[in-house]
Amino acid sequence: LLEQMMAIDSGNPEFLMEYANYHLLTLEDIARAEPVYKKLIALTNLPPQRCAEAYCGLVNVALLRGNRAEAMQLLNECKALNLSNSAGRGQANYVAQLLNTVEILDGDAVLDHFQLPLYSGAKAFPQAQEADYTETFVPVKSIRIELGKGLDMKAPGLRYILPKLKRMGVAIDNSAKFVLKVNADDTLKAPEKKEGYALKVAKAGASIAGFDNQGVTWGLVSFIQLFDNQEGAKVRVCAINDWPTMAVRGFYNTDVNAMLPEMAIYSKMNLVIMQSANALGGGGLTPLLEAEMKAMTGILRDFGFQVMYGAFAYTMYPKYPLTSERTFQLHQEVFGKVAAMGAGIYFPYDDSRYPLHPQDEKISKIGANQDPQYLTKLYRALKAKYPTFSMIFCPPFYWGPDAPASYPEDRENYLRSLGENLDPDILVFWTGPRVKGYRVTSDNVKWITDLIKRKPTYGQNGWCPHNLINYIADPIYGWKTWHYDGFQQDVQSYLCNSSVGVQAPLVCTLGDWEWNGKGFDADRSTETMVDVYYGKGMYAILRPAAIELAKIDKYRYGDITPEAVLEIPMLEQVDKVAKETLAKAEAYNKPALDRMPCYFKPGVGFAEKALAAARKAPDFYKRYQKEIESVKEQAKTDLGYDSAK
Repeated sequence: LLEQMMAIDSGNPEFLMEYANYHLLTLEDIARAEPVYKKLIALTNLPPQRCAEAYCGLVNVALLRGNRAEAMQLLNECKALNLSNSAGRGQANYVAQLLNTVEILDGDAVLDHFQLPLYSGAKAFPQAQEADYTETFVPVKSIRIELGKGLDMKAPGLRYILPKLKRMGVAIDNSAKFVLKVNADDTLKAPEKKEGYALKVAKAGASIAGFDNQGVTWGLVSFIQLFDNQEGAKVRVCAINDWPTMAVRGFYNTDVNAMLPEMAIYSKMNLVIMQSANALGGGGLTPLLEAEMKAMTGILRDFGFQVMYGAFAYTMYPKYPLTSERTFQLHQEVFGKVAAMGAGIYFPYDDSRYPLHPQDEKISKIGANQDPQYLTKLYRALKAKYPTFSMIFCPPFYWGPDAPASYPEDRENYLRSLGENLDPDILVFWTGPRVKGYRVTSDNVKWITDLIKRKPTYGQNGWCPHNLINYIADPIYGWKTWHYDGFQQDVQSYLCNSSVGVQAPLVCTLGDWEWNGKGFDADRSTETMVDVYYGKGMYAILRPAAIELAKIDKYRYGDITPEAVLEIPMLEQVDKVAKETLAKAEAYNKPALDRMPCYFKPGVGFAEKALAAARKAPDFYKRYQKEIESVKEQAKTDLGYDSAK
């Protein structure tokens, strides 16, 4: 059919793209795809997204030939075109994807993506368990580094801080007077806890002692956080003993994003689950995606992270029958490639598990009779070949017991089958007593733990305060108040459902609570992270607008109700403060705000939209006159309503 279409109209860009993609993605004949992609990028009127899609095809061709250098050349060539990355709703954004890919494949460049910290307050983040800070600062123009046994200059923590020191104007010089000793000071002892470290800064230099390799990394990250670079680099004199309260800390539901490594390392997390957009999506594990995932996995694993990828396109969309041997072969093949990278698989069976595939229903009757058995078989087969492989499972009943479950099999029986038949090393997601659970009790945790016979991996499915979004300067008090004392020890880990591109600063405050729950203060944590991303004092600039914008939460995303016509003065005030704040914030640091706008700019738009709609609203009294009169008559009968009174 494609051949016939090409014969009819070989100059049609849509036909050309479909033709080239067919030959590429089916691996039928990449030699026939390549010249077509080249023809496409030579077209002068090709829309930016189609041009980037053609470059994507050429990069895949180069990688299929094993030519990594050619692939990088093509990526940089596309980057140099400065194509517009605007994409329609629901459309793939190939421009943004290729810009993201070129940064990830560029290695350690992603470790300074945001150039953090713009301003840290010269204190360790997350809040250290034990810290003695002074108000004495030592100017630092150069550093001599002394490394203990087993360390070299390619150590992860050094790779993270060296470009930041260089940007601050601090040179690495073997003759420098200021000395940084890393596991090279016998007088400094680390806390005897996993990921623990001791850090001491004096006028002559600094020493770091890590309990383990991860502790060394976190000690170096804290060291860079102790710098104030507002008027020349200077480091705070202090002493720190630190370690995490929770062993596993992180987030899920993000894509393979160049923003991830720097922000996750800065907040000392250690688990990232990528499941959105370009993460093992419906387009298949193309050579380009495989290269991107491999690079991301390598960077994060170097820094001690557990990495997992979601697999919706191989579980529910489309729905594969677990009773088919071909499904098992497919999962082994695709998930095996992920396992070979050193990553694990997030196997989701959440909102579209039912109805079961007809073949499964005929053979197994219900999911409880097959799902845990299949996952155990698959996990053990992959684990035997790839010892670092891990798996997390989201069951269709991922919440309870407070909210009902309307699926066609019993919730407790299904969850109990996981406890009885699922390999004990497979993690299980649970979002709390409800689909978007907030307050959780020890009885709730006991309910799920008793059923699945393991600590649940808690997924905070909703957490942003304004219809599931945030306006940057929004403290998340719930990290602490939603949970009882001891909760952190009763769960395997606590992960938030996140979109890193618009939530990164607040995701980092989660890392603060996970690291040191008792010392967590939401206001302090949020102010710290907003200033880290946007500069000293940005929190103070943005906070008034966050307070005002909260007043229009009832007008979801700026869509008004009739009540709005009575609240025009309030809407005018919100709109005024929001616009004034945006102007101040952009005047202070527009590049940082453009790089990470979060939902603040859309929030300003919501206020403007609501006000304009209220001002232009039709006469609701005329529109609803019949309904109003009907209610008045009913009120006379029911309540003795008298309009005169």
